[in-house]
Amino acid sequence: VVLAAEVIARNPRPRRAEKFAEMVDLYSRQPRLDVRTGSSRERQAYSTPAPLAYVVASIAAAGRDPRALRWLEPTAGTGQLLVLAAPDKVDVGEIDPERAAFLRDGVGIPASAVQEGDATTMTWMRLDADAVIGNPPFGLVREDGVGSAKRYTGPSGFRTTHNDHAIMLRAMEGLKDDGVA
Repeated sequence: VVLAAEVIARNPRPRRAEKFAEMVDLYSRQPRLDVRTGSSRERQAYSTPAPLAYVVASIAAAGRDPRALRWLEPTAGTGQLLVLAAPDKVDVGEIDPERAAFLRDGVGIPASAVQEGDATTMTWMRLDADAVIGNPPFGLVREDGVGSAKRYTGPSGFRTTHNDHAIMLRAMEGLKDDGVA
């Protein structure tokens, strides 16, 4: 789905509505993914549907050439949200080693731009990303992914026990001052 969506997104046709309709059609022809693995349930991982990823990436590009932007996706999964990005202009994080390998080998993101591990502990400082995009897992921040909730304190002093908040706050440390999140 990720690679097929990239082909649709990169088609030179200028009309976004046509591309969106093609992605909806692609998505509707996919088998239902009601069943999730134990690790995806544990990590609260949900794949972003291709049509939604296309819309979110289009909004994040904010009228700029998405292939020229530097993107950061701290919980990349299969890279669906990077459907408009040039693979050599992205930095990603991924906790699952198989998905991280797909990002390198299937999507073509340079190995040096793929961080493997817990996105609540990754460092993105001085990255100067034009756009931060993500669909982080929800749930509580836990030490090594298990145990009781721990509190995360962001750079501005904001405190949370929620994964999605902690991950995106950490990722926004790598955002340019005029960047989009």
